[in-house]
Amino acid sequence: MRGRITGLILIVLSISFSIVYAYSLLVWILAYGRAPYAWTWWVVLIPVLIIVSFAIFFIAWIGWVMIKPKPKTIKELMDSHEK
Repeated sequence: MRGRITGLILIVLSISFSIVYAYSLLVWILAYGRAPYAWTWWVVLIPVLIIVSFAIFFIAWIGWVMIKPKPKTIKELMDSHEK
């Protein structure tokens, strides 16, 4: 049960961080995205966006794996089928 709670916390934190990150990115784009020097920031922004998105997805996937119930073994499946 403790692992499921930890997994749920990981998923909630990764989703909330991704929402905050996307909002801050949108605010930056609306504020500075059309400036003449903005292309220099886009060179940095795109790789960082890819890395952060991958990290958030990976953390959410770890939380999902912790929440999922363990699959039944063959012996458990055979015992449940016999009953």
